[in-house]
Amino acid sequence: MTVRVVARVFPYLMAGALGCYKSDGAPTPAPSQSAMCGSSFPCAEVPRPGSSADRSAPALTRLLWGTFVAINWPADTGAGRGIRADRPYTDTTGPRVWETWKQEWESSPKNLDDWDSYAAKRPPCDYVEEEPGNRQSVTAADWPGIYRKYGTVLNLINTASRDDKKSARRSGGPLIDGNGEYVRYEIRYNRELYDCLHHGAGDGCVNKPGEQLTFPAANASKVGAISLKAAWRKMTPIEEAEKGSVYYMRRVLVVEFESAPGETKAKSVCRAETMGLVGMHIVYKHDHLKGPDAASPSNAWTWFTIEHKDNPPPCPKRRSKGRSSSFGRPWDSSFSYRPEPRTPESAPPAEPQPVWLCRETATDEVTADENRKFQEILSAYPPWGNYEFVTGQWRAGSTANITRMANTIIEPYAQRDSCMDCHTGNSQKTDFVWSLCIQRDWCNRRDNPRTKHVTRLFATPGPSLASPEAGAPPGEPPDAYAVPDPWHFGEE
Repeated sequence: MTVRVVARVFPYLMAGALGCYKSDGAPTPAPSQSAMCGSSFPCAEVPRPGSSADRSAPALTRLLWGTFVAINWPADTGAGRGIRADRPYTDTTGPRVWETWKQEWESSPKNLDDWDSYAAKRPPCDYVEEEPGNRQSVTAADWPGIYRKYGTVLNLINTASRDDKKSARRSGGPLIDGNGEYVRYEIRYNRELYDCLHHGAGDGCVNKPGEQLTFPAANASKVGAISLKAAWRKMTPIEEAEKGSVYYMRRVLVVEFESAPGETKAKSVCRAETMGLVGMHIVYKHDHLKGPDAASPSNAWTWFTIEHKDNPPPCPKRRSKGRSSSFGRPWDSSFSYRPEPRTPESAPPAEPQPVWLCRETATDEVTADENRKFQEILSAYPPWGNYEFVTGQWRAGSTANITRMANTIIEPYAQRDSCMDCHTGNSQKTDFVWSLCIQRDWCNRRDNPRTKHVTRLFATPGPSLASPEAGAPPGEPPDAYAVPDPWHFGEE
């Protein structure tokens, strides 16, 4: 038996999440498992929302937690993409539902295809190396079988940054973990977003030449557009031996670029590696939160971010020594240094130096309270009890509920910015989905004659990014880096 999660679960999540908390925002006793989802836990089938659903911060945090739980059901890849399998939630032998959604590179004009297709006219890999020294070239005919086998290609390496004066197309450089390994990233789109992009399908979808792209929003009767960005790091032999009890791990393809002797153009080599999930941004669109007027479509998007509990801790008040996380010791200026962006032609250093990180903004008390409730129950479903909700951002009237939001692994060098500030200022033409804006060169830029620069919908931007010098305090201007197409940073 299979269940289409994206088509059935998401609208219901809103009711179970929004209908069971006090509207005054006060912490509540730990709810029962049925109260957390509206039925049995983990969240999969929950009631539809009502018009009086709770909009308090605890209720919205619970909505977002429930969304994360639901999309992490095991997937039934034989039944199609985005289908939940009839297997235990603890079964981590295969991909989760979200891992069968379309990846960002599949949305390029040359690779657009039907939802369930794994074909690509331009595969992201020129070669695949499943074992060291066992390399095979890849053709478009070979690709569907390879992609079905692994399901994930980690093709992004540079983190996100921006430059208000010229372009959103900037890179903050890569992140290197405590073991000297580069963190890798991917972007996914659910069916509602992808079908709208591909052929204008879906109630509420607007995809016409010359008009702003608009994706469907969820309501009581239908699912809306969802996009996510995931961060992965290479697992050590000790971590692999833990067999997924601490990290969610998958054997996936990791892109590296190499130039053969006598060749000037680098080729993409995809190596099979065991990677662990360390962070995730999830962005979804719905009509539950209303803005001050009907002319503000951006109020339908909600951003939230998840991290592994072993990610960097909050920054200490004083410089401290010793290692305390998978990304090194605590640091008193959020990051120790910023590596220069990688390009296909740039060979990585022989011994990459780790970037020591800490989290600038600590999780608030309401979120921490909800984390304890969900993690207590999720501890019975390893490894999901090891992940925590960091924060969420949504529209609250004419502004955002918070002005600063970042994932330390996805935006290590931009922790004083926020999701809404970046997306509303840079990607209105693609309905605030920044990765599509970059991919099609549709970003709103003062020097781009095809689009008019958009004034931020949330008028108070955070301070500029920290400088790349080791130990430099946040708030100094960043260096501007051009981003190469094959490894552009990609934002949700």
